[in-house]
Amino acid sequence: MKAIYIDPTTRTIKEIECNGDIHEMYRIMQVDLVTVVHVTAKDDLWLDDEGLLKTEDQDYFLWSDERSEGLFVFAGKGLILGSTPQGETTDCKIGVEDVEHRLCWMDRESGRAEAERMLSAPPEILFF
Repeated sequence: MKAIYIDPTTRTIKEIECNGDIHEMYRIMQVDLVTVVHVTAKDDLWLDDEGLLKTEDQDYFLWSDERSEGLFVFAGKGLILGSTPQGETTDCKIGVEDVEHRLCWMDRESGRAEAERMLSAPPEILFF
């Protein structure tokens, strides 16, 4: 299935094929654990679950979320895949060009400082 691979070390964004299996995601991103963030109504960004904890030689990117009008710092490689309301993984709907418009590369020092700030901040509790 169609996926978009984000590599902040080489600063590349490219379309790739991925079967959607969790072990393939681990292999592509070279990680042991993943976490997922919804970045569009139909797309998820898969990331290294331990990315913010890895401060040595870690690279970062900033993501602009149009739905919440927020900016988010992510650490390490990312993989965008589509998702269904039932939680199934599918082809991503967003294109490389749209990702390029929403993403900004960060230098290591700024990324590390933001990661440390995020990790030291008390968790946000949201009430609905």
